[in-house]
Amino acid sequence: MSASAPGQKLFIIGLDGGTLSLIEPWAAAGKLPNLAKMMEEGVTGELESTIHPLTPQAWASFLSGMNPGKHGIYDFGERVEGSYEITLATSLSRHGAALWDHMESAGKTCGIFNVPLTYPPSRVPGFMVSGMHTSDSSKAFQPPSLHADVKRRFPEYRIDVMSYWYDSYDPFLVDLHEMHRQREALVLDLYQSHKPDLMVAVFISTDRVCHALWGQSALPGMEGSRSGWKYAHDLENIYRAVDASIGKILDAAGDSPVIVMSDHGFGTLEKDVYLNRFLQEAGLLTFHKHRSLWDRIRGRSPRDLTPEERSFQTVDWSRTRAYSHGLFGNVYLNLQGREPEGIVQPGAEEQRVRQKVIDGLHQLRDPDDGLPIVDRVYRKEEIYWGQCLRKAPDLLVRMRDYAYMTRGAAEFSWTDSIVSPPLINHSGNHRLQGIFIARGAPFMAGKRIEGAHIMDVAPTALHLMGMGIPEAMDGKVLDTSLDPAYLAQFPVQVVPEDPASSRARPASEVTASEMKELKENLRGLGYFK
Repeated sequence: MSASAPGQKLFIIGLDGGTLSLIEPWAAAGKLPNLAKMMEEGVTGELESTIHPLTPQAWASFLSGMNPGKHGIYDFGERVEGSYEITLATSLSRHGAALWDHMESAGKTCGIFNVPLTYPPSRVPGFMVSGMHTSDSSKAFQPPSLHADVKRRFPEYRIDVMSYWYDSYDPFLVDLHEMHRQREALVLDLYQSHKPDLMVAVFISTDRVCHALWGQSALPGMEGSRSGWKYAHDLENIYRAVDASIGKILDAAGDSPVIVMSDHGFGTLEKDVYLNRFLQEAGLLTFHKHRSLWDRIRGRSPRDLTPEERSFQTVDWSRTRAYSHGLFGNVYLNLQGREPEGIVQPGAEEQRVRQKVIDGLHQLRDPDDGLPIVDRVYRKEEIYWGQCLRKAPDLLVRMRDYAYMTRGAAEFSWTDSIVSPPLINHSGNHRLQGIFIARGAPFMAGKRIEGAHIMDVAPTALHLMGMGIPEAMDGKVLDTSLDPAYLAQFPVQVVPEDPASSRARPASEVTASEMKELKENLRGLGYFK
C-alpha cells in the first residue's frame, strides 16, 4: 500500500461494547460482510480498555488519549470533595484537552456524535450531539441551532434506549432498532452536510442488547443449544444492522480511512457482589449502635441490622477504615486529610490497611461453588498517574473477569451472602478487550495487531490527520498498524501542549433539576438510590 499524504479526513465509528468474540465468527460466516471486508483489507486487533472497563472512564480515555489519573473520570459517579456524598460525573468532570480542542488549534473541523460523557456538550469547531445521560435532547446540540433542524427532519431521534426501562424485551427491541435506524440516518446526514475533517459517531445498540440478552442469545459456538429460544438471534440481528450502517459509512467516507473501535468488550454477567459486607465482616467498616436514620435501630447490634438499615447514613466513620462505592469493584480508605472524618493515617498505616483489604479479598469465596471471587486487586498507583490520582479509588477489584460486579446503589448486601444474582435484568457485562478495526491508506492490509490500548486511538487519529501528538497524551500512535513507507515519510512527532488547545468548557452547566433527572436515569442501572 502506498504512503498517503498526511492531513486527510478520518471517520471513527464507535461500537459501544463491540467485541471480537462475536464479530470474528459472524464475519467469517458471512453475516457481517462490511466488517469482514474491513478486516480483510485493513488491520484487526483487540483494543484494551481501562481498568475498570467502564463506559465513562473508557470513553474519556479515548477522547483525551490520557489515563484516568489525568482526566479524572473513574465511574458514573464521583465523590464530592470533602464529603462522602456521590454526584454524577458529566463532561464538566473531565480534565485535560479532548480531541476537538486539538482540532480547533490546528484549524480543522470535527463532528462528535453520541459519545458517552459529552453532556453538557462543548463548543467545538464543527458540531456535537451529546450522548448517554443527556437529560434533555433539546440541549444535546452544539451549536444549539442544530437542534431545530434535526427535530424537524428527524423527529424520532433518541439519545438512548435501555432494557431496564421496560417490563418486556419485546418493546425494548422495537425501540432499540428504531433508535439505531434514526441514528444511522442522522449520522450520514450530518457527515455529508458538514463534511468534517474528523467524524466520531458512536452506536450504542450493541452495548444495550448485549447487557440485556447475552444470556438468552445463540452466541458463536453455542448456536444449537439456544437456537429455539425466543431472543436467540436478537443480539446477532443488532450486529447485522450495525454492519449495514458501517457499509453505508464506508461508501460515504470514500477514500478516507475508517476506524471501528469500542470502549470495551463483552461477556456473561453472573453475580452482584457486596464489598461493604466483606469490609464489615473484616472489622474495617462499622455501623453506629446508637445513632441512625431510624429510631427503631437504636440499641441493636450493627450485625443485626437489616440491609435497609445498613447504609452510609448509619456508618460510624470514627471506627471505619475502608468502604466501597461504585460499579465493578472499588475500595476507598477512610483517609485522614482526604475524607471528612478520616481516621487512617497516610503512610505506614495506610499501607497496612490496604494490604489487609487485599489479603482479605483474595480469600473471598462464592459459597455456591467454593471458588475465589477476586482475580486481582490493583493499587491505584499501579495503573493510574497524574494530577487526578487523588480522586481514584485506592483499590480496584477485578472479580471473575468482570462476570461479577458491584452495584453503586446496593453497597450493602440485601441478603445474608456477599454475593447474589444480579439485581437488574442484565445477563451480560463488560470485558477488558474491545475492538480495533481500520481500513484505508495508510493502514496495512490483512494484518493482525497486538497491544493496542484505547488511549492509543486519539494520537493515531491526530497523526493520520497530519498533526503532532501532544506530550500530555499517554497513548501512542499505533505504528504497527501503519505502512512502514508512510511512517518513514511522515514520522510521528510529539509536540508540547498548545495552550490554545486547553480544554474548552462545555457551553452550559448542569442545573439541579437536570442532575436529578440524570441520576434518575441511572437509578434503574443500580447506581444511585
